[in-house]
Amino acid sequence: MKHTAFLPQWITLLLLVALGMAGMKAQNLVPNNGFEDFTNCPAGLNSIGNADNWVSATDGNPDFFNTCADGISGADVPANFYGVQQPLEGNGYAGFLAYSPDNSRDYVSVQLTEPLIPGKAYCVSFHVSLADFTYFAVENIGLYFSASQVNVTNGGLFLGYTPQILNTFGPITDKTDGWVTISGTYVASAPYQWITIGNFASNANSNVQDLTVPGITGPLSTQAYYYLDEVAVTELPDIEVNISPAQVLCEGGEVTLTALDGGDTYTWAAQSDPFTILSTENSLTTTVTNTQSFIVTAQSGFCTRQKNVTVQVVAPAPEVDFTYSAACTGGLTLFTDLSSNVAPGSLYEWDFDNDGLADAFTFGGAAYSFPTSGLYPVKLTVYAFGGACQIEKTVIVEVSDNCNPCQNPNDVANFVPNPQMEFYAACPDGLGDITLAAPWFSPTSGSTDYFNACNTGNADVPNNSFGS
Repeated sequence: MKHTAFLPQWITLLLLVALGMAGMKAQNLVPNNGFEDFTNCPAGLNSIGNADNWVSATDGNPDFFNTCADGISGADVPANFYGVQQPLEGNGYAGFLAYSPDNSRDYVSVQLTEPLIPGKAYCVSFHVSLADFTYFAVENIGLYFSASQVNVTNGGLFLGYTPQILNTFGPITDKTDGWVTISGTYVASAPYQWITIGNFASNANSNVQDLTVPGITGPLSTQAYYYLDEVAVTELPDIEVNISPAQVLCEGGEVTLTALDGGDTYTWAAQSDPFTILSTENSLTTTVTNTQSFIVTAQSGFCTRQKNVTVQVVAPAPEVDFTYSAACTGGLTLFTDLSSNVAPGSLYEWDFDNDGLADAFTFGGAAYSFPTSGLYPVKLTVYAFGGACQIEKTVIVEVSDNCNPCQNPNDVANFVPNPQMEFYAACPDGLGDITLAAPWFSPTSGSTDYFNACNTGNADVPNNSFGS
């Protein structure tokens, strides 16, 4: 008879909080996953049916072990008919035959608390330990999902099914260090409701290892028998990744990828080099030079999943360059912009005196008077796409004290500003645009023209509407 008592309010509150926190974790769809609940204490072997919800999939004889069993039953814990093993958790576990010379097998089955959702990813795990008194080990232990119960009468022999979760790390030989985890991620292809665990391969197709000890004989010495505990099937959340900014406007831009959900831990790598880990945090901040894909690996419990994330780069970065002439103290040193691939509307910023402050914002070129001779680092910075793309170039300018215009006119300041009309405020989009090459202008009402290679129409260089 079960007894019920009224709980104090504070204990009830604590229980409700605990239940609420438990509900926040991924739900295990395997009922009685640790073989803790039972109808009757096992009085002997072949009693898997005593464990609530669990059944045998064939007419083989899987076992149920629990600390409640007496020593002569063979189903006691930790010492029993097959060896000595403490439960992974709690007081009970199951056991099944995974290999025998005559192809005999045991399989344990249970119905999930709800069917799998097709397309959803699930983390599947269970734990096995090789029994002490058996002397063969097998690799091919797996878990099989099915839509209905597996209930086969086959004389207790192997089932030739293909398990969706399978151990592939060699024969499981551990008898002393505890439990070995078999796990994997499974994306449901159907609304499966049942799982079955065991070795589904024949002897001919099983990878076995002989652990026979000289002098040990008997039927158990040629078998592989495993204990089973803590079986779990839990739905995995989708891996959600935030990309900021949503797209990189030019190459060389910085982007931050953040995994919002889907794992307990994460690793990041470039798809082009998946073996170099870029980050082990939930986010990755990196510079991209072109459209590039990254791999985020999410670890959830015993399972890992991967997702590819592609960062779009809209345009190549501008190539910033410039040259100078007439570098002489007291005169104007002329700077000619040689940049290419500059998006329309980009901002130019010149720093002539290396103080980190902008001295000019002219597009196409600039001029500056250096007060003394020496070496001056001059920097041109181009801001494209509203500043999202920032590229700079620094040139060391050598300014001379004494300049002889008769020997080399390029060494002195030319009193004619913008003498080669290389400096322009904007590219001419037609004829009559001489004022774009400031400070040049037309002194009459005529329409003087300005030609430049930046134009692709009738004001182009070398070919334009007046010739070549």
